[in-house]
Amino acid sequence: MTHRLILLAALLPLLAAQPDVSVPPGANAKLAFSPDSRFLYAIGNSAMTYDFRTGRLLNRMTLKPGTETFSIASDGTTAILAERDSGVHVHLMFFDLGRRKLEPVPSAWYEPVYDGPDVALSADGRLFSVYSESGPSDRPMTVTVYDRSNGKILAKQTSEFISAGGAFGGGITPDGAVEFVNNRAGRKVVDLKTGRLIGRFSFASVRSPDGRWVVEFPNRTWNESASRDVIIKDGRDGAVIGKLALQVDDDETYGSIHGAFCGLSGRFIAGRGRAVTLYAIPSGAMIANLPVLSWQEHTAHVSDPVYVACSTTGTHTAVLSGNRLTLHDVP
Repeated sequence: MTHRLILLAALLPLLAAQPDVSVPPGANAKLAFSPDSRFLYAIGNSAMTYDFRTGRLLNRMTLKPGTETFSIASDGTTAILAERDSGVHVHLMFFDLGRRKLEPVPSAWYEPVYDGPDVALSADGRLFSVYSESGPSDRPMTVTVYDRSNGKILAKQTSEFISAGGAFGGGITPDGAVEFVNNRAGRKVVDLKTGRLIGRFSFASVRSPDGRWVVEFPNRTWNESASRDVIIKDGRDGAVIGKLALQVDDDETYGSIHGAFCGLSGRFIAGRGRAVTLYAIPSGAMIANLPVLSWQEHTAHVSDPVYVACSTTGTHTAVLSGNRLTLHDVP
């Protein structure tokens, strides 16, 4: 069914939602728009390409059973996939989304452990990083960054453990900084070349492709007294700028909200079981609220994850609720 809704500006207009896609990608697929916003990529059990205007499936590439998506460049050009062999190893692959081409990540760049290395891509896919704990005893957290154009190590930054416990990780940020991550303490972001501290951000946060803004979602998993606000910070120094006009219920304060920046358009989309909403950055004002019936799978519960993607122009969005994938135009 095609949802075409035109509301008054005061009622947060939403324009011309597209039909459901012709063939759903399966639950928990990773979503990304092509750089020109003409196509939507969904990577799950298969790598699928959809025409945004019609929702028609254009191409479906079967992946090996058990393949996982570790990272997608925010410009929608490249992903890192992990294939598992019959033993305890994983094999990393660069995946060109537009050409549907797989290329092995050089084996010398990572350890093929079963759980998979902690790897990331910069926004343009040019920089690749891998996290390890191979640094000196006083600074064991290590992020090594490779330039894919020449295969050389561009930088290696280390840090002391940023928490007394929990899970650790790190990698290149979309804008080319380095972050050290802990699921309890959050994200410590430093300069790629100098290691100078840029700022600290929460674990449940999303950084813009240029590093200008960070949106922090509430997460009371380790701190029951944490704020319920969705905070907007300056990505260059961690200063609080404001907050999104988003009312969060108690059961949504444990890291269950997903979000994405719409390129450098100054827009941000947030997805949760109760609502999918679009905001202006840095004001935090709501621009649009997608009607629930236009995207929610009929069997979904409000506690189920909702995954979202947004085009670089901020005018196209995609929503995955359960096994239902819908495409929407927004004003």
